[in-house]
Amino acid sequence: MASDGPATLKVKSNDGHSVELSKDEYSQSKYLTEQSSIGGEVEMFSMEKAALEKVVEFLKENAANPIPISEIEQNDPFAPEGEIKKIPKPLNTPNLAEANFPEWSVKWVDSFSQEELFEYAKFADELDVHGLTLLLCAKIASIIKAMPLEAYHATFKLDVDYTP
Repeated sequence: MASDGPATLKVKSNDGHSVELSKDEYSQSKYLTEQSSIGGEVEMFSMEKAALEKVVEFLKENAANPIPISEIEQNDPFAPEGEIKKIPKPLNTPNLAEANFPEWSVKWVDSFSQEELFEYAKFADELDVHGLTLLLCAKIASIIKAMPLEAYHATFKLDVDYTP
């Protein structure tokens, strides 16, 4: 993340709604960090106001209480002294709270429908926000893990268990 970026960055949705992010908030996104060096307002052509506000809500919460990123073996700074909390891979439970995600993030991601989860996963990829991608993919994986086989087949339109 660039250390010489502006203190704030304005981001605009495709329907003209603007929000201002602090450096701690926008620097979670590699895309926004890159765009901050250009200057001016960053327009998100793929996001409407409601989607942008939901992503901003995540960025603000995650700046204050970050999701522990297991790939880099980051200790959870909010864990009790001497206790290390990491997000397991693969998930050992469909309950994200039991998988060491912060409570705020579990509530945030639980507010989405299944269709919205996939939509926001695309936004997370576009913005290149690792914590957001990790959370959304974990939620999608937890839904799949908890599905009975018949529901799995129906959801993903599968006729047989395995394909050659």
